[in-house]
Amino acid sequence: MDGRSFEEEADTSSGAKIRAFQRERSVSQERMAKAIGLMFQQLQRPGGGGRLSTSKLFEIARALDVPLSSFVEGATGPDLSIGDIGG
Repeated sequence: MDGRSFEEEADTSSGAKIRAFQRERSVSQERMAKAIGLMFQQLQRPGGGGRLSTSKLFEIARALDVPLSSFVEGATGPDLSIGDIGG
């Protein structure tokens, strides 16, 4: 990684995949915002304006007619086992 956390890497990767599906399907930012119940300006914030909830990601998948899993395919997470979590 380039100094970014796993979460930042995952956000960047899924954001790029969302934009790619939008381009493939000719879905404008305005149309996407309306489909998922956001204002256009919320999609235009630098850095995306925050993380997407799972429910919002589901709405995006539905609007783009792609499986939810398509946003995380090929992603690898930190190498942790349940014993590493503590407790």
